[in-house]
Amino acid sequence: MATTAKAAAAAAFVPRGVFEVSSSITRSYFLGHHTAALSSMRKVLSNIGLILECRDSRVPLTSTNPLLESSLAGRDRIIVYTKSDLCAPATSTRWLTKQQSLLEEWHTPTPVHMTAQDGGSIGRGKTTVVFTDERNPRSVTRLLELVKECAAAKDSLLSLQALVVGMPNAGKSTLLNA
Repeated sequence: MATTAKAAAAAAFVPRGVFEVSSSITRSYFLGHHTAALSSMRKVLSNIGLILECRDSRVPLTSTNPLLESSLAGRDRIIVYTKSDLCAPATSTRWLTKQQSLLEEWHTPTPVHMTAQDGGSIGRGKTTVVFTDERNPRSVTRLLELVKECAAAKDSLLSLQALVVGMPNAGKSTLLNA
C-alpha cells in the first residue's frame, strides 16, 4: 500500500518553475571578516616568500577563490589539496591517482605561457601541487620537504616566511596541526 501511495505522489509532483529569493537573505558568503583578512594579506604579501594554498580535494574547483588567485599572481605557491583520503573509497586508488594527475595537469602552465630560461610561466611564480591526507603522515612529510626545498632555494639571510591561505573549511588548521 505504501508503494502505491509513493507512486501516486510521484505522479502528482509538479516542480516549481520559479524560486523566490528573499531580499533579506545575504546573496554572498563573502563576509566582512573575509574582506578584512584579504586586505591584511595583501599588506604583508611583500614579506612572504611562499604561499601554501589549501583546497579541498573533494571539491577542487569550488574551493578555489578567484580573489586569492588575483592577489597571489606571480608568487611561488604550493597548492595543497587536503582531505584526499575522502575523495574516493579506500579501495579505489586508481580513481584517486587519476584525479591527482588531472589536477596536476590543470596547474601545469601551457607551452604558450612558458619561458625558455626556467621553464616557469610568464608573470607567475612556480606552482607545485601536493595532496595530503590527515591519516597519512607521509603526505605531510612530503609537503614539509617541499617547503624546505623552497627555503633553501630562496637563500635568504632571514628565514622563509610562508602564508597559509584558503577557503573556509578547506583544511588549513588540520594541516597546521598535523
